[in-house]
Amino acid sequence: MSIIICGESTAIENYDQKNVANLTITCYNHKDDDFDATEWVQTHSYILPELGRGPRMSERIQALTEMLTPVAREAGVALYDIEMVKEGGERILRLYIDKEAGVNLEDCERVSRLAEAVLDEHDPIPEAYALEVSSPGIERRLNNDGHFARYIGHNIRLRLYAPVENRKNYRGKLLAYENRVITIETEPDRQRQFPREAVAACRLEIFED
Repeated sequence: MSIIICGESTAIENYDQKNVANLTITCYNHKDDDFDATEWVQTHSYILPELGRGPRMSERIQALTEMLTPVAREAGVALYDIEMVKEGGERILRLYIDKEAGVNLEDCERVSRLAEAVLDEHDPIPEAYALEVSSPGIERRLNNDGHFARYIGHNIRLRLYAPVENRKNYRGKLLAYENRVITIETEPDRQRQFPREAVAACRLEIFED
């Protein structure tokens, strides 16, 4: 199976959900300077079973979230987000934790110890991986309904899969999030709406009004 990303188009060749272990991604001559092929694959993981084995990635992340949320709570923090990525040939399970006073190194170490014990006991990931725990950072990504609801009134930046009025990148104040539609104020008295499904990536942004 191969994914070819060229210009502003993407083709998935010989797609077979039962046999995607040999996955090749080719990206060349892409017109968008901000394009990130790795991020594209991560954000499109809902169409690809995880290496053809077990549940789809979104289902796996949901299962891990349910398993590890009590672990974070026990450590005195909140589980903000989970991602599973492949970097430099290594698979990484990355947990992002948060708390009102800010996350420190001790919080990360505590969650890491507790999470390792739970993951070793239940063994939900058949592949070899490394566990990382960190803060989501100030300009954190907004990746689920709860994130968008929480940060209404904050400044965000987002990137679309396809251009709207010849632009993929927008920034502004998040005014509302209803029925999976993001409403932002891009300039005084100017609002735009984007369905969640049209948004490739979204983060908080720190900038002056």
